[in-house]
Amino acid sequence: MLIAMDSSVMDRFERILRNIPILSEQEENALVEIIKSGTHFCKLPSNVEYFQKNKSGFHAEGYLGKCREVDDQSIKKRMTELIDPDEVLEDLEDEYKFLAEAEESGVEVILTTLGNFINDLAKKTNKVKIMKPTDYVRKYLRG
Repeated sequence: MLIAMDSSVMDRFERILRNIPILSEQEENALVEIIKSGTHFCKLPSNVEYFQKNKSGFHAEGYLGKCREVDDQSIKKRMTELIDPDEVLEDLEDEYKFLAEAEESGVEVILTTLGNFINDLAKKTNKVKIMKPTDYVRKYLRG
């Protein structure tokens, strides 16, 4: 199963790997369980941009592997299809891009902690499941 994590999960994932506590014990336990399960994530173009912007050494990068290459045109085309011009979701542009990258790369699950990503964008795709790490653990690791 191809899985991707957005920057909200990436930050928390990194904190766990560096042994820095995060706010939610439930979320922390879920991320630790994901790490222990040996789950590897798909490295999307947005993840690469995130690492380049933040420039510090990331332990989490070791958990991200290659996924199907997609060209910028495919991503832009899919973003255009996803965005409804009647909706005012300008603050979700990065999430639309991330979703388009995930769909075009064959990702099946996106992990996020952003409620608006889950609530607003999950309705726009039937190719990718968008969920919190805790939900992923309950559904896929504990089954």
